Amino acid sequence: MTITAEQNLMRIAVATWSRRRVGGVEEYLTGLIPALRAAGHEVMLWHEVDEPADRDPIPVPQEVPLIGAGNVGTDVALQALRKWEPDIIYAHGLLDLDVEKKVLEVAPSVAFVHGYAGMCISGGKTFTRPTVIPCVRVFGWPCLLHYFPHGCGGRSPVTMWRQFRQQQDQLSALGRYHAILTHTDYMRGQLVKHGLPAEVVVFPVPSPSAGPAKRPAR
Repeated sequence: MTITAEQNLMRIAVATWSRRRVGGVEEYLTGLIPALRAAGHEVMLWHEVDEPADRDPIPVPQEVPLIGAGNVGTDVALQALRKWEPDIIYAHGLLDLDVEKKVLEVAPSVAFVHGYAGMCISGGKTFTRPTVIPCVRVFGWPCLLHYFPHGCGGRSPVTMWRQFRQQQDQLSALGRYHAILTHTDYMRGQLVKHGLPAEVVVFPVPSPSAGPAKRPAR
């Protein structure tokens, strides 16, 4: 059987935490969405929040539907996503794990992993004491023993424990995706070490015009 280009076209729901151009993830989506449309795919941008307000929105072609849980409510946004009937969810990091789980129930899902969510208590994957070096440990309970001696985060044990549990949940959430993509062989290696098969899709990310804004904590 011959497969034509038309048969490969899909309805792709791009899911992310913010509609605003906060940092590298959003710069990637700024180039990705028009490219998917130019290739003939139907695309929706589904996001949790429309903030921070002082950042420009991700520009999208006029024909791309925008659905924001922060604007219409999570239940309404999820209903709109189901009604659109995507062939695939292409996720780039969501804040609320309960919302993420419901999004993944709508259609087969692919995660693009841009950072160390689920692989580090603080997300930085870096020891700062006695010198600044990358952390190569596999995330788990022994990380709690390194958190304070190696300056992995702040000084609050309450915050340390809260973030540890959040990252445990995030790692579990990544395991629910049908496929995982990332942008470098190094990141792929980190994911594989954590039991998550991943493939590399290289992409250029232009430097944001403004410095990155802080992503809100869960």
